[in-house]
Amino acid sequence: MPRKLPPLNALRAFEAAARHLSFTRAADELFVTQAAVSHQVKGLEEYLGLKSFLSVLIALFSSLMRDSAISLMYVMHWISSTSPQIIY
Repeated sequence: MPRKLPPLNALRAFEAAARHLSFTRAADELFVTQAAVSHQVKGLEEYLGLKSFLSVLIALFSSLMRDSAISLMYVMHWISSTSPQIIY
């Protein structure tokens, strides 16, 4: 017997949240509240049996991207201050 598809609104909410790495930005894109996106992702987690996995994954990647951007800014500043002849 074929498995039933997950709720499509939940998939849309997760895809937007994963792409933006933010429930708030996903909500803005989908014209819903942040709580609605969170609720949809939670429903998808329950459907897939992943218990908070997707939300934690989005939060982790968001944190990593933020930290990487900050680190890159420090490296670029260091390069420009130590080697002013380098042209970007």
